[in-house]
Amino acid sequence: MKQDRFSSAILPFIPSDRRKLHLLIIFITITVQICCLALLFFDVPISMILLIIIGLPLIFLLLSSVENFFILIILYISCLPLQVYSTIYKGFTPVGTQTKYLYPFFVIFLIYWAFYLILRKRRINIGILGYTIIAYTCIAFFSFLLGLINANKNVLSVGKNELVPQIMYLSYFVFVTTKLKEKNFRLFFDFILVVSIVIGLQSIYAFPKNSISAFARIPTRNIHIALLAFSYVLGILYYAKSFKRKIVSVLVMLPISFTVLISLGRALWLVLGLICILSLFIFFYKKKFSLSKIIFIFTIVILIFSLLIFTAIFVLSRMTSGGAILVLLKRFISFANISYLKVDISAFQRMYEIKQAFSKLNGIQWLIGKGIGDTIFSQVRFFTKHYLDNSYAWVIWKMGIIGLFAFLSMFGVFFQRAIFLLRKLSDREEIIYVMAIFLNMFGLMIVALTNSCLVHYRFIMIWAVSMAMMEIIYRKYRNENTIKLLK
Repeated sequence: MKQDRFSSAILPFIPSDRRKLHLLIIFITITVQICCLALLFFDVPISMILLIIIGLPLIFLLLSSVENFFILIILYISCLPLQVYSTIYKGFTPVGTQTKYLYPFFVIFLIYWAFYLILRKRRINIGILGYTIIAYTCIAFFSFLLGLINANKNVLSVGKNELVPQIMYLSYFVFVTTKLKEKNFRLFFDFILVVSIVIGLQSIYAFPKNSISAFARIPTRNIHIALLAFSYVLGILYYAKSFKRKIVSVLVMLPISFTVLISLGRALWLVLGLICILSLFIFFYKKKFSLSKIIFIFTIVILIFSLLIFTAIFVLSRMTSGGAILVLLKRFISFANISYLKVDISAFQRMYEIKQAFSKLNGIQWLIGKGIGDTIFSQVRFFTKHYLDNSYAWVIWKMGIIGLFAFLSMFGVFFQRAIFLLRKLSDREEIIYVMAIFLNMFGLMIVALTNSCLVHYRFIMIWAVSMAMMEIIYRKYRNENTIKLLK
């Protein structure tokens, strides 16, 4: 409303439906003139001038809409690899995501969103899930203050990289309080599918350029988005009416599946198998299949899965002159024999660092943690670390048992709602979305035992958005049921 008054005061003779365009043109013109003056009199580099000419109008567009701002951040988070891995993907993409830009940008967005709520007098329907998210982020902020009090080394810089990911869970509220909640949810999930393909192509491109003969790991965190893509495709295969949609979904999963295999992430391998089995149980429960039908479907799925695995291994063996077979067998052995983990270097490093972090906790610190910003010098990797390769251990280290309780409560409420919906929903599209979100979060909870995907990765914003979608469907169904009961 205020923006309309401003535009009508500046451009009273322009029709109201065209004022935004004219304001943008005026803004670009002024920007270009300022840049020309800077180029003439202040010796500013041309590259900087071009960046300003492009960037300022973009900022103008962003500030005209909370939703546009939100979508831009999602795009920046999703599609690009981290800048620290730029040498691996050199030639595929000229830029990468940098947390030093992303996190301050996200904080600015949250402030802008808060003003949006205040000016429009929007009220937030918090709900139980919302309260658990608020509780967890408040504990994270308290932990950050505790880190400042403890005067840990580099606490401000490290805290920025550790606190902001926890605050990203507040994206849940951004989604449920703006027009984003009115959008078709399918756009979001199809976007995740496209992003997963892009990430898959990045890894396939990088694979032959990084010690292919030794079949070395290609380090990246982007691969974790594949869990949500896999879960979405499973939902499409089970419940989508369109046969073309099913075929396209299966085809796009080929590069993603290959990427997961060459990532050498054993936790991801295990979780993908588990969510396939769990998705079948959900499907059988909803369809009320007979035992003979269940056995038949399981047999077909196992045969298809085995065929895909053997085909992928054969292709990798030809590409790596047999080196892939030895590496894959070594990684798979840990599934067959748990005792192998005792001598596995990766598992040993993770457990040793967790013991190091826990050894710093004394007395009440077990309840409130050491505070965000605390670090350890890894005696097995010989460098300082501010994170652990276990999300739950990280929370205990930084926020104590109280923080872990709040963290698990957040996901406990989420799973309660998801299971309720999976039992009650009948709409095919809504089942696909809820099933995808549920399976993805189930998988992440397991993968989080081996890395910091739930407390440190930039995809937390996407996890929060998916949780908000599930909550919106839950509230819609609950309200519909309430109306029916009143009748």
